Amino acid sequence: MRLLLSGFLLLAAQGFAQTAPPRAFELASVKPAADSNPYHWNAVPGTLRMRGINLRQIIQAAYSVQDFQVERGSGWADTERFDIDAKADHPADRDEMLLMLRTLLAERFRLKMANKPRRVEGYTMVLTKGGLKIQEDPSEGSPAASVNTGRMTITRFPMGGIAHALSSILELPVEDRTGLSGQYSFSLQWTPQNRVTMGSADGLTLAASLPEALEAKIGIRLERGKVEIPVYIIEHAERPTEN
Repeated sequence: MRLLLSGFLLLAAQGFAQTAPPRAFELASVKPAADSNPYHWNAVPGTLRMRGINLRQIIQAAYSVQDFQVERGSGWADTERFDIDAKADHPADRDEMLLMLRTLLAERFRLKMANKPRRVEGYTMVLTKGGLKIQEDPSEGSPAASVNTGRMTITRFPMGGIAHALSSILELPVEDRTGLSGQYSFSLQWTPQNRVTMGSADGLTLAASLPEALEAKIGIRLERGKVEIPVYIIEHAERPTEN
């Protein structure tokens, strides 16, 4: 499986409620999906494009959460897919456009949700005793992540974003408790199986699992336990209004 998280910035800190007036796209088109290709989406300054995406997936994108953090909803929320083209009135960055996407959900899908924290099994992400083994990346540009089986490349991600990417791989929530506020770039490889013997010139050696690789190369340790996550409960939604 291949995951692309280009330009991701964690939005959880924004909170579910918006105290400022909601931001909205200047123009937005929502139509039934034109083909059966797997869903995908991308954002460039001022423009958001989504293809073949269902309501639950739109919510996941807008609130930067995983599938297990969105509950209920009508059957069509999972089965009916849409193409969305939206444009801001200025070169809005990805974070701002995802806030605008929340407004689009409220206006075009009449979406109403409840947000209830829940303690579930997951991981906490902490620093090892030796400390972080990578340096902050002060470069400018959009954050990005590419995750393939056994390989991860992170560019200009905050620790919260790294936790989110790890959650996608592990299929369990990962809570950042490193206390670090910078942005980081690194590449990491590991063996997808927990521990696998591999041939080498010296005989058989044990390959690194993801947690082992994180500790050895990055200085991050994953600890299993209870974590608190936001769970979004769909209370009401309607098929989108005409363009």
